[in-house]
Amino acid sequence: MCAFLSWRMEQSVDAGSPVGGGKYKQYVKEIINAEREPIRLIEARKAKENEKLKLVQEFVGKVKKLPEVLKELENFRKFRELKAELPPGAKDLLEVSLDKEVAEPGEYQLEVTQLAGKHSMISDGYASADAEIGVGYFTYELPDGDTKSIWVGPGSNTLKGLVNAINSAKGIGVQASIVNDGAGGDTPWRIVVQGKKSGVDNDITYPDFYFLDGDFRFYVDDERDAQNAIVKFNGFEIMSQANKFELLPGVSIDLKAAKEDYEFTLNIQEDIPKMASKIKALVDAMNGVLEFVNKQNKLDVTSDTSRTLGGDTSLFTIESRLRRFVFQEFNVSDSDDEDLMRVSDTGIQFEKTGLLTFKEDKFKKMIESDYDRVAALYTGEGNFIDSIKELTTGFLQPDSGPVTTREKGIRDRIKAMDDQVAMKEKNLERREQALKRQFSQLEGLMNNMAGQQSYLQQAMGSPSPIPGG
Repeated sequence: MCAFLSWRMEQSVDAGSPVGGGKYKQYVKEIINAEREPIRLIEARKAKENEKLKLVQEFVGKVKKLPEVLKELENFRKFRELKAELPPGAKDLLEVSLDKEVAEPGEYQLEVTQLAGKHSMISDGYASADAEIGVGYFTYELPDGDTKSIWVGPGSNTLKGLVNAINSAKGIGVQASIVNDGAGGDTPWRIVVQGKKSGVDNDITYPDFYFLDGDFRFYVDDERDAQNAIVKFNGFEIMSQANKFELLPGVSIDLKAAKEDYEFTLNIQEDIPKMASKIKALVDAMNGVLEFVNKQNKLDVTSDTSRTLGGDTSLFTIESRLRRFVFQEFNVSDSDDEDLMRVSDTGIQFEKTGLLTFKEDKFKKMIESDYDRVAALYTGEGNFIDSIKELTTGFLQPDSGPVTTREKGIRDRIKAMDDQVAMKEKNLERREQALKRQFSQLEGLMNNMAGQQSYLQQAMGSPSPIPGG
C-alpha cells in the first residue's frame, strides 16, 4: 500500500502534475486559452465587419461629394457663370463685380467723368502742433440743417487737442488730422477735417468758430465741397453719392479714377470656361463613386468577399442609375416635347474602364452655339442635375436610405458581437476561478497524501523513495 502510494506520487511529479508549488496555474491558463477559441472566431468575424464598415463610410463620403457639387449647378442661375470684360485702358478707372444670380449679359457704353468726393477743409497755419487755439466750440452744419459742435476746454485747447476732441466724439460724421504743409513757412502746422461720407447730401458748412483767449484766430483757409460721382451710361449721366454702387441689377462698380471724354465698352457675358470647370467637378465626383464600385466588384480567385462590398445591391443600384442618366434623353424645350438631348451630347461619355470622361472642347462648342438648350439639359426640372440630386438624397436618407441602412446593419452586427464577447469573457472568468479552486483543492489533497505516505514510511521503518532513483 505504502509502496503503491509512493509510486503514484512519484509518477505524478515526474509527469509534470499540477501539484506542488502552484504548478496548476499553467494548466488553468492552457485550458482557458483553449476555451477562448469561440471568442477568437467572433473577433475575426468582427474584424471583417469593421473592414466593411470602413468601406461603407468611404462610399458614403464619395456619394456625399455629389450634393456638394450639385449646389453650384442645381438651377439655371447657379449653373451660369458670368464675366465682365473691360478694355485695358478702363481697368484703372473702375472694378466690376457681378451677382451671377441677378445680372444679365449685355454690352454697355460707359464714361467716368467725376468721382464722388467728401467735403474737406484745411485750417490756417500755426508754428507748432501744440499752439493754443483758445477755449470754445468747433461747429459745423449739415445739409439737413443739423448743427454739430465739439467743445475744446482748458488744457486741450491746442491743435493736437482739437484733433483728439473731434476724433474721439461719436456720431459726428467727420474726422480730423494734423499735417505739416511742407511749404517751408513759419506756420506749417494745419488741421484738415473731412466728412466721413461722400456725395452732396453729406456736404458741410463751417460758420465762424468760437474760440476765446487763443494766441491766434482759428479759421478755414481753404475747403473742397462734397460731390457726387458721375458716370455716363450709354450717353446718359448717372449720379451716385458714393464711388461704389450698383449700376445695374447684379452689376456693381467701384470707381477708382475719372477720365473725361474716354468712352469704353463694358461687356458682360457667359464665362464658359468656368461653367466647364463646374461640369468637370461633377464628372470627377461621379467618377469617385463609379471607381469605388468598380473596385469592389473586381473579383479574382484571391478575393475575399467577406471583407468587401462586392455584389452589394446599393452599389449596383447607384452605378446603374448614374449610367442610365448619362445615356438618358431629357427634354430641353418648354414648347417642344420632342426636343431631346443627352449629356453625352455635351461631352460626358463613358470609357472602356467604366469611368466617365469629359470632353471639355465639345462642351464649350455646344454651349457657345446653343446655350439655352444645354443649360436646360442640366438644370431643367426633372433633368440631369435633378435626377442625380434625387438619387443621392434618397441614398443618404438618415432613416431609410440604402447606404444608411447598410451602415446601421453592420454597426448592429458589430455591437451584437461585442455583447457576445463580453458575455463569453465573463463566463471564462468564472470558469477560470472555478478551475483554480479545483486545482488548488487537488494540490492540497495531493500534499496531504504525500505527508501521509511520509508518515507511514517512517512508522514502518521504510526509507523515503528517492525521486528518479
